[in-house]
Amino acid sequence: MTKSEQLDLALKRNRGGKGQGPSPRETRLAKALGLSVHLVIPTGKRTTFPLHYTIDCADSLRRIAIEVDGPSHRVLTVQAADRRKTRLLRSYGWHVFRVTNDDVDKRFEKTVRRLRERIRKV
Repeated sequence: MTKSEQLDLALKRNRGGKGQGPSPRETRLAKALGLSVHLVIPTGKRTTFPLHYTIDCADSLRRIAIEVDGPSHRVLTVQAADRRKTRLLRSYGWHVFRVTNDDVDKRFEKTVRRLRERIRKV
């Protein structure tokens, strides 16, 4: 089974969240864009962490991932983890977009328009 076929199978089996459910920001953004929330993507690693990543807002068919980043994402170690997550998702053919809490809270309409424009180019 190819890497792509393994991912497709995993997408069908592993839907869920981080155990806390989506945030109101994630839900609002996903609804505006017609996306799913908290899609789980296995990393393919069996002995090291993380075993999976959760995408905040996703379109699994077009492989669109949108991450909504809060203040913790300003910390260098969290930024490094974000880069690893983005790298893995891109290696699986995903297009990853990041927005901040402020983008959703203070510039919602502009953020939705910008994301739609970027998604359309995929």
